[in-house]
Amino acid sequence: MIRTPHKLIYAGLAELLKGIGVQVVQDKGMHSQIKPNVVLVDLCGALPPYPKPSESVPALALVCQQERDLSMILAKGYRGYLRREDGTDILLKALVAVSRGEIWAERKVLMALLERPKLAPPTPREYEVLQLLTGGYSNRQIAERLGISINTVKAHVTALLKKYGAKSRLDLVTHYVE
Repeated sequence: MIRTPHKLIYAGLAELLKGIGVQVVQDKGMHSQIKPNVVLVDLCGALPPYPKPSESVPALALVCQQERDLSMILAKGYRGYLRREDGTDILLKALVAVSRGEIWAERKVLMALLERPKLAPPTPREYEVLQLLTGGYSNRQIAERLGISINTVKAHVTALLKKYGAKSRLDLVTHYVE
């Protein structure tokens, strides 16, 4: 199954896959009669946070992103990724590997994922602040909503930035909040 918002990309990938002997199942959502072995999800042009793949069918991401985003894609639950410039031989190997339950990724990306320190979860109040940050609330709005001072909100935001190594509120929201 191929998931992409681009008709041309879908048509090209479907034709390519059929040409190498892979049956392509059309994505009909909940009404699909045939369960695919792998879902190929086009994330090129998508911005974090990336959509979480279904747990019932392994997903392989088609990417154009930097390495930092690649480990994030794997952490999100994708079983692997391909770059748009990879050839059909790599595409077929990746589809077979992922359908077998294996992970398809470069060693350096897997190492970065494995070596990434386990981050402490946010405190309950930090979690509330994070939720409001993802909603686009300002410090003043968060303070009013939670019944705390603006300085306390700033202290929570600063603690979250340090805890997750984020450089800005946007970085915190897009890369560290699931």
